[in-house]
Amino acid sequence: SLLTNRVDMVISIFSITPERALQVAFSIPYAGQSSVVLAPKSLDIKGPEDLVGLKVGVTRGTGEDGLLTKQAETYPGIEILRFDDYASITQAMLSGQIDAMGGGDYGDMYLQKSVDGEDFEMKYILKSFYFGIGVRKDSPELLQWLNTLVYSLKNDGTLNDLSLKYRNAPLPELPVF
Repeated sequence: SLLTNRVDMVISIFSITPERALQVAFSIPYAGQSSVVLAPKSLDIKGPEDLVGLKVGVTRGTGEDGLLTKQAETYPGIEILRFDDYASITQAMLSGQIDAMGGGDYGDMYLQKSVDGEDFEMKYILKSFYFGIGVRKDSPELLQWLNTLVYSLKNDGTLNDLSLKYRNAPLPELPVF
């Protein structure tokens, strides 16, 4: 819709990537999210080598599926179990069907709301993504205004307040470019 002039900007979870930047101009990042490995606090997991011999759940077809599948190729012995949705993988984690799971950093929030959720934590980051507002490359004035708006909302604490309210986590450190 952006490239066909149906909309002036795209805001909704639009990850900044080099491929997209070939066609779209991005504002400075206003939010971020990470794909992470979550597991019981009792497990000593610091990286993919520590997943060898464990059952690791992922939601089929997600970024975490691809990232952990690649790690399993590098570290044979990681058993990947695929689930159809996030609710199923969370239930598998809570019931002990899997030892660890790939998910978004928001996964901590959902697990911690469960009865046994306080026993789980984020172990390591698979990959971080940052979201920007996308505009057409021929809209430099709009892009400048959006950059100023995002900068102001970040500096006055509004973006952090929104992150705390809706994600139950502080705004992550955002890259500057």
